[in-house]
Amino acid sequence: MKDFEEALEIILVVEGGFVNDPDDRGGATNMGVTQGTYDAWLTAKGQTTSPVRNITNEEVAAIYKERYWDAVGADTLPWPVSLVMFDMAVNHGVGGANRILQDALQVETDGIVGPITRGEMMHTRPDSLANEVLWSRVEKYRRLSVGTQKKFLPGWLWRVAHLRRSAGLEGQIDQVIADE
Repeated sequence: MKDFEEALEIILVVEGGFVNDPDDRGGATNMGVTQGTYDAWLTAKGQTTSPVRNITNEEVAAIYKERYWDAVGADTLPWPVSLVMFDMAVNHGVGGANRILQDALQVETDGIVGPITRGEMMHTRPDSLANEVLWSRVEKYRRLSVGTQKKFLPGWLWRVAHLRRSAGLEGQIDQVIADE
């Protein structure tokens, strides 16, 4: 099974550095960590808040491990499902990632991965499940790309394509993304 360090390296490629786009609902973000997430993490550690522009690589790795990788139970998931779930948790929050997974599995979308969701996961090949989840994600991005958010659609779709390449997945989704 692939591990956190490899997944983190893949995800940081798409997250980039510091941005503070007024149209980005996340606000000031550095390496994918929003100012709000950074403040909450520092406060939970008993530290003083600091501008996210100053976040260190070590802090980014710790936040990603604690708040996203561990929170979706990625260590218990087969590759590439672990990679896809981890990335979705970073981009959509843990509950959002779980709902996208449940949508792909066609089970109740309550955002909680319980016995029904896990049972369906056990009956699906990991590469097929990762493809289905990524397809659901493309559909979510399309629904989100209205108004000021429309300008982010190419980057969101590139993110999905990057995950597919990194996970060694192939299929029709690549053409759909290319056509956008």
